[in-house]
Amino acid sequence: MAYTKTNWEDAPSTATPLCAENLNKIENGIYENSIDLALADSNINTLTERITAINTALSAKADKTELEDEITDIDETVTMKINLKADKATTLAGYGITDAYDKTYLNKALDSTNAAIEKAKSETDSKLNEINADVNGLKSDLVELNEVLGYEVLDKDVTPIWEEAVDGYYRNISSDGTITNIPVTANSVSRLTLPIAVKKGTTVNVISTNYNSKAIIAFFESEKAEQCTVLAIGAQQKPVKAEYSATIEKDGFIVVTCCKASIDKVKIHLRGKWCELSETVEKNTNAIQKINEGLESKAEKSDIEVITNTVGYEVLNEDIVPTWEEAVDGYYAYINADGDRIPIATTAASATRLTLPIKVKVGSVVTFNTAQYNTKAAIAFIENETDKTYTVLSLGADHNHMKELSVTIEKSGFIVVGCHKNTIESVKIHIGGATSKLAIKADENTKRIEKIEKSMNVIENTVYPEFSTVTTTRGSHDCTFISDKIVSFNKPSDGYAHVLDASTLQMEKRIQINFTEPHSQKELEMKSCDYRYSKLLVGNGRAIKYGETSYLEQGSKLYVFYEADAWLDTTGKITLDNCGLYDVIDISELGYKVYGFWGQFDDCVFVSCNLFNDVYLIQLGKGSTNLGRGVYTEAEDSRYNGSYTIIKNWHQDGKLGEWAAHGGQYYKGNLYLATNNSSLCTVYKCNLKFDGTLFFDLLDFNIIDSGDLKYKYIDGLCIKDNILYAQPLYGDNNKAIIVAKI
Repeated sequence: MAYTKTNWEDAPSTATPLCAENLNKIENGIYENSIDLALADSNINTLTERITAINTALSAKADKTELEDEITDIDETVTMKINLKADKATTLAGYGITDAYDKTYLNKALDSTNAAIEKAKSETDSKLNEINADVNGLKSDLVELNEVLGYEVLDKDVTPIWEEAVDGYYRNISSDGTITNIPVTANSVSRLTLPIAVKKGTTVNVISTNYNSKAIIAFFESEKAEQCTVLAIGAQQKPVKAEYSATIEKDGFIVVTCCKASIDKVKIHLRGKWCELSETVEKNTNAIQKINEGLESKAEKSDIEVITNTVGYEVLNEDIVPTWEEAVDGYYAYINADGDRIPIATTAASATRLTLPIKVKVGSVVTFNTAQYNTKAAIAFIENETDKTYTVLSLGADHNHMKELSVTIEKSGFIVVGCHKNTIESVKIHIGGATSKLAIKADENTKRIEKIEKSMNVIENTVYPEFSTVTTTRGSHDCTFISDKIVSFNKPSDGYAHVLDASTLQMEKRIQINFTEPHSQKELEMKSCDYRYSKLLVGNGRAIKYGETSYLEQGSKLYVFYEADAWLDTTGKITLDNCGLYDVIDISELGYKVYGFWGQFDDCVFVSCNLFNDVYLIQLGKGSTNLGRGVYTEAEDSRYNGSYTIIKNWHQDGKLGEWAAHGGQYYKGNLYLATNNSSLCTVYKCNLKFDGTLFFDLLDFNIIDSGDLKYKYIDGLCIKDNILYAQPLYGDNNKAIIVAKI
């Protein structure tokens, strides 16, 4: 610090007396300055080090001349860019553009283009309607099938080539499968076709021109086998052109035996189409091998279903259990060979009856199985379900061995089957390559087909995943993974949520969740529950109940629970008062009956609403960021503030009916939704198109048990490690979980 100098006067001076006070002042100044000098010495050392460092840095710096040159270059470049810029103008000409289209021209061009598009669309729709009206005219199906399967489909029959006589004998197969030799000199010479290689699932049809009781379709496991299994026996009835068929249950060879002159054609049905085969066993085997290789390498069953579904029927691979027309005025009825409807008294010893009309389209193959001999069995066709004038398509055989009638429908209408009730096992409808279930009653059948036809442009593919079922104790609504457990929820009034071991799917414990929505005082039914990002997302959509008259009365809310993982260790009742932190997002603007599922980030949510007609992808606002929609309330940075924005909307117009998906999950780029359809056991994989349209792939889990679906109405699902877990509401007393690879 600076020292203040004292001007001393000679003694005796009163201004500067020589005293202890003045001497101490000198001592203190000297002492304080000594401290400052020590500090200065230290600072000088530090400063010296810094100067050394600066000198080192300066030695490495760019030369001033170089910097000035570089700055000059930059300045010239900037000046050049400025000189090249366009001056602000209000017209294209102001920018020197002379060859651009003006607004008037563009509007005129757009109007013309839109008109052309509408015309093309109308023409295209008309053509598509024509195509869908006639399956046999769907040439595009064949092209598509060829591309998918990698082989040529020619829709031709096999001309039988006969095995030559050996040692003076032809060979014959009897009804019990015994192979016998017949001398070529015999009066009635039956012969065998050469073996025709077939695989499991193949359908073989034989059409004979006249009566022959020895006509048989037999199966051999190898081409040279001496043992065979009889699959079907031909009709013994001259007036009709008998057609009989068999479906192959395992790989091998079929052989047809009959008098050579009595067989008209042999058909091989492979995965949806009649296919031409070679006329020699070697070429035939090679041809079928090539076809099957193409099938196995290029086509899944779902690929075929894409084509068959264009017909307008839902493919379920089920038989129809016939429902019979009730007696009128004390009479049942049957159809005779001329197509007449013949009344039979209900008191008659043999009461023959008719099925209710079954709607079919052109190209359908109808197969009718009888349990025993009956001469009055018939398949008849009517154009209108109320008609009583029939066209007989096929008559049953007067032969104990005859069990099947089959016919291909040549135009759309209705078929009626007439036979003694006790002799019918099943009726099959074969459509575009797959056996399809239709409704039994005429009105239900018509409604079902109309619904299917309405939705056929929404369902793109049908997929048949590998799956199994596990019986357990679970909830009835949605399920989700929380930590390493599956939590299967119920609505509060139905009881507890069930915590399941993920490996065994067996219940470990129950937790009681009883949430009452504050805005409505109605229970939160836990219909859509999705745990991700350490948060549980619940959509409040449900059925109309509790005295409500519309879905709008229930409100449209998303609930986000931040501490749901702690519920697993809770022993008491969990309510909104003790569940931990939660937020409510009002999304009423989007529509009604809302269900929510986490998207690709913790602020992105997929919302299914409006009875499955809309899927939204929305972004949720956090903290103080107001995204414009919803009800905004500033929140902590880590919590949602009630606002949101719409990223994308996908829409379809009621083509799936009033089925609003409950459970669901976004997984590896795809949104999976439970169908909530009481007549199906399926899951929708959403195909969210760029143009905003909504399409689906159908994951089919239908299993037939005693003529009906074993499981129905999937209400909840969750996915982990490429395994989908689905909860059907009906089946196995609400205890089954479907486990499928996806």
